[in-house]
Amino acid sequence: LTGTDPDRLPEEQARGMTIELGYAHLSLTNSAGRELHVGIVDVPGHERFVRTMVAGATGVDLGMLVVAADDGVMPQTREHVDILNLLGLSLGLIAISKIDLVQPDRLATVNAQLDELLHGTPLAQWPRVHCSAKTGVGLTEVRETIARLMDRLPRREAGSIFRLAIDRVFAVHGRGTVVTGSVLSGTVTPGASLDLQPAGLTCKVREVQSFGAAVSDAAAGQRAALNLTGIERELIDRGMELATPGYLTPARYVDARVRILSRRDKPFTSHQRVRVCMGTTEAIAMLVVVGASEIAPSAEALVQLRFQSPVVCAHGQRFILRNETAQATIGGG
Repeated sequence: LTGTDPDRLPEEQARGMTIELGYAHLSLTNSAGRELHVGIVDVPGHERFVRTMVAGATGVDLGMLVVAADDGVMPQTREHVDILNLLGLSLGLIAISKIDLVQPDRLATVNAQLDELLHGTPLAQWPRVHCSAKTGVGLTEVRETIARLMDRLPRREAGSIFRLAIDRVFAVHGRGTVVTGSVLSGTVTPGASLDLQPAGLTCKVREVQSFGAAVSDAAAGQRAALNLTGIERELIDRGMELATPGYLTPARYVDARVRILSRRDKPFTSHQRVRVCMGTTEAIAMLVVVGASEIAPSAEALVQLRFQSPVVCAHGQRFILRNETAQATIGGG
């Protein structure tokens, strides 16, 4: 689709599967002839890496659910659909890939599986494209579909508060510390001072890059790489956030509204420990239901999340709840 192989780790190359987040850039032209620049985050599909999948889905505008025609709907397809719904991602497309490996009757079976899985969800309205990365069939239609969907995106208001959820950090020889992530709000420019939370540290932006090129700023909805000064690489981890100084305050107690998935076979009992995937972080918390002892499947409730360590978040920010052993998604909020 892009000419970029985002699987950069030797283990990913050897196993033929995505483990870490990968990144690619796609240039398109819409029906009006306007050039579009699309940043793509490639997320893992394996159940062991759902935390990484949620981190990659943070801040994106469009989703692309990829279902292999030979495999069909798998358990992780179901979990990823749940997560996309809980994150409120309403626009996207479904790519049924590897069609060069199957007969037409198999394609019909996979489409029927998807009809059943997506019934009653926003994803039921997502356009479907049959394609093959090996033969190239359908890839033009994938690109055209992405361009059409981008024309439907509401305009993002950057706002005055900058926030970036860090999903990768590394050191570049001669340049120092670099972090990458999706800009959640606001705009960042070279020379800006930022807080690193929840560590409570400060740093300065030396350079801003987007799509591998230096830019004068990066705004909400864009992928960005920030070259930082005044802070060592060892002090930064995925899951931390960079923000306008003084805006984010770390806290251990967070009030929230949660919804439990309808496909759970029993209610969720109050005072259980859960894993909270929020932004690019995953943290353990005790979930206390307000005014009740449990939450029934498909029901919503007000809760308090009591984290083991301080976290940062903002009003209206969505998150995913998984069980303590990280084997299943419980719900979100």
